[in-house]
Amino acid sequence: MKYKIYNLKSLQSEALEEKFTKEVEQRIETLKKYFKRYDKKDLILEVFIKPTSSYLYRVSINLNLKSETVNIAEKDKDPLKAFIAAYKKLKTIVKEKIRLERKEHLYKRKNRKIKNVSNFIEDLKEYSAEKEFELFKEILDKNLRRIKYYLKNNLKVANLLKSNRGNWKLEQLIEEYILLIYENIDKAPVKKINFICGCSKWQINSSKKNLTKQR
Repeated sequence: MKYKIYNLKSLQSEALEEKFTKEVEQRIETLKKYFKRYDKKDLILEVFIKPTSSYLYRVSINLNLKSETVNIAEKDKDPLKAFIAAYKKLKTIVKEKIRLERKEHLYKRKNRKIKNVSNFIEDLKEYSAEKEFELFKEILDKNLRRIKYYLKNNLKVANLLKSNRGNWKLEQLIEEYILLIYENIDKAPVKKINFICGCSKWQINSSKKNLTKQR
């Protein structure tokens, strides 16, 4: 984050200019903590100083956020007090603006994810309808890489059950799971993101016996 001070010479005192500049620099350091995860790099805090005819100083602060530029202005006989008052208001507004921007970002990301999953499921349904199992398997494997992690954890439990005779291999379980999805893809809810790991109809049980029943 950078800063610019305009019309600093209007303070008519080198000591006051130095004091004002240091105050801006200190406030900038405090403000930076709100932007640690902010993905806009060219943040500039602009400070405008303007003497008025009534022996007051009007100090304005601008900050260019992603969504909009925030502008706050205060008046006081002491330009430092005017700046501090404006800064306090700016900080409160900035915190809320960042929160809203983050909320909007998550909302848009969720919608993009839902759209991508919807298209993905439609592709799977099409390959299933056309009896293209190899293409179905390929697209499923590329888009749902966490399936192996999910099945690997369930496999550890399945192989410990007394009802199992012999152990399942991970590759074998994945093949069974893909086949299960292939046979039931027409029932998939298009807008449900976790249709693989969260859909109760297709949930892989811990034992080979239950898995065989689902098939």
